[in-house]
Amino acid sequence: MAGMKISRYLALAFLSAGAAHAAAAGGWASLEAPVRAFLDAELKPRGVTYKLVRPSGKLDLPACTAPAAGWPAGSAQSGNTYVEVRCPAAGWQVRFPVGIDESRMGLVTTRRVAAGETLSASDVRLASLPNPALGRQVLNVAEAAVGQVARSGLPEGAWVRRYMLAAPRAVHANQPVMVHALSDGLSVAAQGKALANAAVGDEVSVRMPSGRQVRGEVQKDGSVRLAF
Repeated sequence: MAGMKISRYLALAFLSAGAAHAAAAGGWASLEAPVRAFLDAELKPRGVTYKLVRPSGKLDLPACTAPAAGWPAGSAQSGNTYVEVRCPAAGWQVRFPVGIDESRMGLVTTRRVAAGETLSASDVRLASLPNPALGRQVLNVAEAAVGQVARSGLPEGAWVRRYMLAAPRAVHANQPVMVHALSDGLSVAAQGKALANAAVGDEVSVRMPSGRQVRGEVQKDGSVRLAF
């Protein structure tokens, strides 16, 4: 892409007839913010990266308070392409060259993680996937892994898949828990004993002092809520 000639960039970067050569609004540099905002919104769900290729030629545009960026009709949305920036109020439009890399990124462990360990931000990093098909299985944002618990041991350099992780346990087997029963606006609370491990949002069985077993949803505070 670096080898593309400036003349080609300038051919892509055209101004409409209504664009007067008035006071410069920052030239190519002033267009980068709206172009980046557009590409971030468009490409983040695809997990791909991009690079802006600012032409070296001078560009003078009338000032615009609200430039709009988008794909030109029929343009490619990968490889060497461009984003169109328009300012109807000032009567101009221009195309900004960009390079879009379809290489997908995924999370990989930075160290050996033992079963039951909670992952921290330093335990994972983003790396290019060797096979784009892995993008359907491997997590691609650290937030999806940080704070989660490894279901089994993970070696250093392992691609982190969703099934490898579980939410941290909020309730442990044989742990005393507070049970809240809700019915018709009334709430009754009593202590029982959890019969299994469970994370927030999971259902867990609880044995009450009477010997009766009830089942409810684990809350963030470690209590169990029953609904009737």
